[in-house]
Amino acid sequence: MNIEGPIMKHNYCGAPGTQSLTRALHNANVVKSFQKSGVKIHEVYASKSTDKNQLFKQANGGDYTEIINTVLDPLNETFLSAVKSNREGKLKLAQENVLSGKTYNANDALKFGLIDKVGDFPSALKASLKLAKSKKDYKNGTESHEGCRTGRKF
Repeated sequence: MNIEGPIMKHNYCGAPGTQSLTRALHNANVVKSFQKSGVKIHEVYASKSTDKNQLFKQANGGDYTEIINTVLDPLNETFLSAVKSNREGKLKLAQENVLSGKTYNANDALKFGLIDKVGDFPSALKASLKLAKSKKDYKNGTESHEGCRTGRKF
């Protein structure tokens, strides 16, 4: 999974609200509620799909170990590696471990290097559009005729 790109490298505007770097999974088990309402749930899988949805079944049963180890932790490591790489020289990790998933207000996010500037949504949108139109190849630091519009992953 490649999640590099201009927005990660140039996090121009943090909303005045909060900032957080974390990977989490939210899975609402509504089966009992549906059943109470008279809805019957049928799970039908192909005969060779013996492992289909096993992680979610385990999690719904209260065992989160497998989904943490095989999905969340690897995804989190990839994400944190991209953040460290793309915010290199900007993160103030000696002052604060901003990679723990803690939520920060915009001023603290700026102070610890998570963002470059505090602004509102229109400012963030304007900066994003400007970056998308710049046609700069952010991976190689070179200009490109194709730019961001190719669908090519950076």
